[in-house]
Amino acid sequence: MTPEEIRTLISQGEGQRLELKRSLAELETGVRAAAAMANTDGGHVLFGVRDDGTALGVQIGAQTRERVAQAITSNTDPTLYPSVEYVDLDGETVIVVMVSRSEDRPHLVRGRAYKRVGAADVQMSRTEYERLLLQRQQVEFDCQLVEGASYADLDEAKLTWYIRQRAERRGVRAPAASPQETLINLGALAKEGDELVATKGGLLFFGEDPQRFIPHSEVRIARFKGTTMGHFIDSADLRGTLPEMIDEAERFIRRNTRVAAKVVGFKRREVTEYPYEAVREAICNAVCHRDYFMDGSTVRIMIFDDRIEVNSPGPLPPGVTVENIDRKHVLRNKLIANYLYDIYYIEKWGTGITKPVLSLPKGCGG
Repeated sequence: MTPEEIRTLISQGEGQRLELKRSLAELETGVRAAAAMANTDGGHVLFGVRDDGTALGVQIGAQTRERVAQAITSNTDPTLYPSVEYVDLDGETVIVVMVSRSEDRPHLVRGRAYKRVGAADVQMSRTEYERLLLQRQQVEFDCQLVEGASYADLDEAKLTWYIRQRAERRGVRAPAASPQETLINLGALAKEGDELVATKGGLLFFGEDPQRFIPHSEVRIARFKGTTMGHFIDSADLRGTLPEMIDEAERFIRRNTRVAAKVVGFKRREVTEYPYEAVREAICNAVCHRDYFMDGSTVRIMIFDDRIEVNSPGPLPPGVTVENIDRKHVLRNKLIANYLYDIYYIEKWGTGITKPVLSLPKGCGG
């Protein structure tokens, strides 16, 4: 990096992607910061810089570079290999350690996993750690097999409904194969030895009782009095397949929001408090793209006097940020997304985020 790039970095102050260390006496905590950044969004650790951005420099010996790199590689598991540079800044030598968001995360430091939260290194919870381990194994949640779930736990009537909807919506001809073969072709069933085992995506779409195997897949919805979470007017814990819960959530919202009548010319026209098509799309996206590895959280929908909030568990998918969300589209649960797309519940191309909302009724925030 150039001195100008370092100055620009320092001017932003310590935060999610920058840690400043006065000297190599803080090497141990610097290693922890580097691992936390690799587990989160990447970043830089600078040695020889005060918290206020003043360059102090470090004493450079014959093996200083190796000492820094070795401290990181020998104290991280799996081993983290950083980029280490010396940069002359205002006549002082600053050591720059750069780490990228790691594909091998989570990296442990002395047996503990950390993540970067603002300018702090925070120890991960067990759930976060296990979720990252599963993601590292590159086994998508909806493609995983469910121990104890078989063909008998899937509902042929729901498969028939799906096939009919797909034919009507997408013009896909009904398959000539048997229901069992069709479910295998759809990825809802998979062979494991001599057994047929249901996948998590298959259970969420065709299961007789999906929440028996995936309890956190339910959707919680409530209508509150006022503008804060306090007194319930109506509430429900929705269970069933994803399409069933989406449809039931829409019905709940319709009966808990207002509809007014407006006369245009000689015709009576209904004006809804919220654009139901947009609300439904938000619900579909929430159940489709949520992080199902977070097994302690559910999709929550909250209706207040002035807004509707739809909360989907999990951070943005890898590579997606608030800044590029309108340009970069990543499917977190590809199997589920394909099913919902087939029956016209979602668009896989991510166009919803860029659609302009025209003439929102008063009170349609959230």
